[in-house]
Amino acid sequence: MIREPKLRYKVRLFNTRGNHFKEWRAELYSNGMVITRWGRIGSSLQFKKFPFAGMDFLMEKEDEKIKKGYRYA
Repeated sequence: MIREPKLRYKVRLFNTRGNHFKEWRAELYSNGMVITRWGRIGSSLQFKKFPFAGMDFLMEKEDEKIKKGYRYA
């Protein structure tokens, strides 16, 4: 049985300015993997995995999104 690493940190941001209605999510797991999901609110989200990226990577991406106008849910 393969066990999923435990979730350590989760962030969810939205950008509803203008006609954007976009969502960005990131999850950090105990093995350092970061999984990001993004797309239009209410539709299927795209995703990408970043093995061994860690907390610094996640915080950097989170800061980038906030600078672009995203806000916490």
